[in-house]
Amino acid sequence: PKYAVRDPVKFAEALVEKYLQDLTVAAANADGSSAALDRCLLLSAAAVALLQGHGLLADHIAQLGYSGRLLSVLASRTAKIPAANAAAGPQQQGQQQQQQVTAAPDELGGSILRLLHQLAAAHGASEALASATGAPLVPTLVTAMAWGHGASILVLETLKRALDIGNRQRDTLVAQALQAGLVDKLLGMLDWRSSSSSGDDNEQLAGAPGAGASPQNSQAQDQEQAVERALAVDVLRLLAEDGSYSARASAALARSPVWAAYRDQRHDMFLPSGATAESGVVGLLTAGDTARYALPAPESVPGQGRNAV
Repeated sequence: PKYAVRDPVKFAEALVEKYLQDLTVAAANADGSSAALDRCLLLSAAAVALLQGHGLLADHIAQLGYSGRLLSVLASRTAKIPAANAAAGPQQQGQQQQQQVTAAPDELGGSILRLLHQLAAAHGASEALASATGAPLVPTLVTAMAWGHGASILVLETLKRALDIGNRQRDTLVAQALQAGLVDKLLGMLDWRSSSSSGDDNEQLAGAPGAGASPQNSQAQDQEQAVERALAVDVLRLLAEDGSYSARASAALARSPVWAAYRDQRHDMFLPSGATAESGVVGLLTAGDTARYALPAPESVPGQGRNAV
């Protein structure tokens, strides 16, 4: 990723533009093994690697409006995901959304998530995503969590980056999060009572050992869920930081007995060590569902190809 590029700015512009063009072609092609899909995954991987090696390019890409265009394409992908039952209460909605996390993953959507995750590491790009007019950032990302634990971890770390105190558009993101019911969703994810009550169903959905999964896969899933919970706690804490809407977020957390059990604990021990500001924790999870969105996919999981569901 840190190899010298003759003209990094022009190369980044051409790379992202080509990626968006191929996204349009692949989205119109129902064949999941199409050459356009392969190119999208390759171009997304190349763009992520370029931004990791040349961090200042992220702000430049955002200034040209590419971050908003990527978010709009992602919104068109997430529009196909069934919405949670609006008539259900917050706790029931949290349980429903948790049951949806094993919905069929979207490879194209995952490649967009990976690139947005990398863009969000830059303050300028995070502010551009928060003020995007084509689609709201937080509701779009929250819906994408239904694609599985890998997508959920990408979404949560993207939100963690975007909600950084240095982002001048933080208040916009917090308002979107409150409107999208993100606080209730994350508390439902952390609620050990709901997970234990539906443990049998979750085991079958997640491919637990009882459902025929190998111990190695079960261990990978446990690690993913631990990372997911740790990131959820970080996002909830950021939502309650000082700002125009922090009082509403803090009040919602104060009413929750689940948050009372988590708020004073340290959870960074559940995050893999070695994460950097550029890569985050996603690149360190090389097994389980998260490997599906590692671009390119790690060689250690040959059984989880693009056609695996």
